[in-house]
Amino acid sequence: MATNKHIPVSNDTANALAQGYRRVIFRYCLAAALIVITSAICILAKVNRKDFEEALVRQTQKHLMVIAGSEITHMTTRFNNILGGLRLTATNPEVQQATLRGNTFQEVEERNGYCPEQTTFKNFNGSVSAVYRLDANGIVQSRIPWKDRTGTDYSHKPGVNAVMGTHKPYISNLFKTNSGKNTISVCYPIFKDEQFIGVLRALVNMEAVWECAGDSDMGEKCYSQIIDENGVLVVHPEREQIGHDIIAFRKQTYPDHDWSELENIVKRMKQGQEGSNSYHSVWWHEENKKFVRKITVYRPLQVGNRQWSLGITMGYDEISDPVKAHARKLFLGGVFVFTAFVLAFIWFYKTQKEKTQLRSQAESAEKLQEINEKLESEVACRIEVEEG
Repeated sequence: MATNKHIPVSNDTANALAQGYRRVIFRYCLAAALIVITSAICILAKVNRKDFEEALVRQTQKHLMVIAGSEITHMTTRFNNILGGLRLTATNPEVQQATLRGNTFQEVEERNGYCPEQTTFKNFNGSVSAVYRLDANGIVQSRIPWKDRTGTDYSHKPGVNAVMGTHKPYISNLFKTNSGKNTISVCYPIFKDEQFIGVLRALVNMEAVWECAGDSDMGEKCYSQIIDENGVLVVHPEREQIGHDIIAFRKQTYPDHDWSELENIVKRMKQGQEGSNSYHSVWWHEENKKFVRKITVYRPLQVGNRQWSLGITMGYDEISDPVKAHARKLFLGGVFVFTAFVLAFIWFYKTQKEKTQLRSQAESAEKLQEINEKLESEVACRIEVEEG
């Protein structure tokens, strides 16, 4: 019958096996620790980058809101100056007398040596392309600059009929002139002894309005836009979009895209609300158009009887790209430092291990020397005993 024989293991072999196990366990623990630390650093860096990015977006939106307020101030000042100029002209006795007589501005200038309407037109500094004076029935009496429109019925023109009916100042919707220019009509009633006798009509050049609203070039991809209470674009950097419904134009151009984000924003803008948000759209000036994320802020813009909304839109990547680049640099720097630390730790570990091995070898050599000396002593003693 076979019996299991126990093979004795020396202490040195047992110690060597134990040290081997300890080294394997240490390596696994070290690898696991490195993986955990690296994962924690990556997650923490990602969370911090996202938090910083969102904080920067909020700060940028606040800054854009301030710019929007500044542009609204400029815009309202521009239109208030136009309304104020028309009011002063309409209350001028010479203009009232010319309206009752049906005189042209040339006839007023010949009679008095100057024409208040001509002075007002010059004071508009290019914001107004033309100033008309109409009688109480909407018939043209005079036009500055001069064009042969005398006697033409303008009662159906934008804004004129509203003033004839209400006898109050009126700003029309956006329309195109015969020359194809996007224009707004600002009309002001003329009274004489509280009797309505005519209308002053100024055609506002929307190019000048765009110059007023186009100063928000904070970045490469940043622009202003204005929509009216119906969602029609009054100001936009892409001229072909002016006069079109902002949502309808985009749905017609990209019918397969979900425009619900922008629809919700436009809904609040038409209601005269103030706020900030983000949505996805394309950069219309780029040849290879692709949908990207944009941030926008919007504020109500009251211009006379018109409730507009001014928005400033900026590419989200104007914020996220620098943040990502900065985070990438920090991450690479952190990886470099961490790698250097790991390499230094490995070098230190190997150095200590080599020192331990050398110390162990030295101790073993000392023990062997002691054993050798003992053996030599015993051999010498035996020789003496045998000889004696």
